[in-house]
Amino acid sequence: MTRIVKTLVLDGTPQNKHDNCRFRVYINDQEYWLTAKSFLYIVKLAYGRMYGQQGWIYREEIEKGNNQYKYINRMREEVGNIIEVLNDRHGFYRLEVEERAIIFNHKQLHEFPHIEVAEMFR
Repeated sequence: MTRIVKTLVLDGTPQNKHDNCRFRVYINDQEYWLTAKSFLYIVKLAYGRMYGQQGWIYREEIEKGNNQYKYINRMREEVGNIIEVLNDRHGFYRLEVEERAIIFNHKQLHEFPHIEVAEMFR
């Protein structure tokens, strides 16, 4: 069931400082620990929502290949299906969260272990 997302905080703090297995996000002040792949997807979708063409991001910008739908669904499951991701059936996705609700922890994401994320915030 999809609910209204009032805040989406992409914190990026690792659950364990020695194991970059799960990373923290807050949705409506509820804490979630996402796998690295799901965190990468939600960051790219949120970044696309903020800075993409009307919030849409092409699937190849999320990740090369054809598994985006599978990983988007997995990411949604990890947050209890609170967030919605639209698909225009032409390879573009959009996070259904208002731009004003999205908050990035720039300091943490700048030092993120996945180089692609870190470069987005440099």
